Amino acid sequence: MASYLEHYAANLPRTIYLYVTDHCNSNCVYCVFRMSNAKLKRSEMSLSFIQDVWRQSFILKGGIRLDIPAPKIVVQGGEFTIHPEAVEIVRFFHDEGLTAILLTNSVDLDLVRPVAEWVDDITISYDGPAHDVSRGVKGNKTSIHAMLAELTGSGKHLTLQMTLGPWNLNLEAIEHTLDLAARTGCQLRFNVASSQGLLGQGSYVIKEAQLIDVAHFLEGANSSCLSIENVRYVTKVAENSLPHHCFSTSFYSTIMANGDVLLCQGLDYTEAITGNLHQSGFDAIWIMAQSKRAQYSHCRACTLSCQLMGDFNLIEEVKELHG
Repeated sequence: MASYLEHYAANLPRTIYLYVTDHCNSNCVYCVFRMSNAKLKRSEMSLSFIQDVWRQSFILKGGIRLDIPAPKIVVQGGEFTIHPEAVEIVRFFHDEGLTAILLTNSVDLDLVRPVAEWVDDITISYDGPAHDVSRGVKGNKTSIHAMLAELTGSGKHLTLQMTLGPWNLNLEAIEHTLDLAARTGCQLRFNVASSQGLLGQGSYVIKEAQLIDVAHFLEGANSSCLSIENVRYVTKVAENSLPHHCFSTSFYSTIMANGDVLLCQGLDYTEAITGNLHQSGFDAIWIMAQSKRAQYSHCRACTLSCQLMGDFNLIEEVKELHG
């Protein structure tokens, strides 16, 4: 048992991206579930299933908790807050002493508010002045501003997540969003729209010169709302010089609403599957996929902005661990 626990502890993911539901109340132009490469049927996890998965995977038989750091759980969808048991799910994670991060579109504030009460870390998707166009919901930008007004000063960690694409790749949109983040005390994180893997967001043409202009602007912004790692990520995408040693598979795991456990969101869906939680426990799937994770540690560089991308110090650290 000791060797098993040591092996498990050494390979436990830092963060689990939990797609609790595939259902959504917005109509984003780059939605993964609208793209043919997703190969997904609309699914949804129940509270009881999530409880069973957690207790079987992260607590020993007999109710003794593993003495290892628990991963952060990013609850998302689709739109997580429309799930009929959304409040109960985040309350379960809260009661278990876990760090749950809510990723939301903030379309329906009556659904977001009761969920937000049980989490201390909230990420809101926001695409700038043209948000309602890219998200396909009239009035969504207004509801986001209202949600930020309510949350500002609440003590919660707030992040605005902006997906860069043809709909907002201009300095006016960047300045607008950076100003909003500064006024509301948010961190600002950027993704660059990609056609790769699970999160493939369509065959959009991103003009290199525009992205370079945005990267240079961010480099000189000197704002506390920006992280050095995320700005470096945008710059590296603009320069087409992302590292070919990602190692995100050693730190992050993705669980889909149908129970599929994915190696990485940057791979083709069928290639990324390592198991299904309806058939095996998470710990067994995670450990059995160790060799597959090592196989993709030298994956070609992708443009997906997972939390590891841009953290080049961590990448060097992991290289040493893997030899």
